[in-house]
Amino acid sequence: MGWISWCWSQDSDSEGKQLASSVREQLIIGAFIVVVVIIIIIIIIIIIIITIIVVVVVIIIIIIIITIVVVVVVVVIIMS
Repeated sequence: MGWISWCWSQDSDSEGKQLASSVREQLIIGAFIVVVVIIIIIIIIIIIIITIIVVVVVIIIIIIIITIVVVVVVVVIIMS
């Protein structure tokens, strides 16, 4: 038991700290990558939603314009 604990204490002095710091760095890098991916996905979703809204608004405007034109043409035909 004494030998194992001595080996452990030797390891934990230098390699343990390096291992812990490298693991910490990997976790930070991993978390950063996850955050970036989430932000990119959110931006893509927002762009898609904005595009859908714009398309719907344009379609509604086109329908309103067509309706107005049809009404005007019908009124002109009736008046003449």
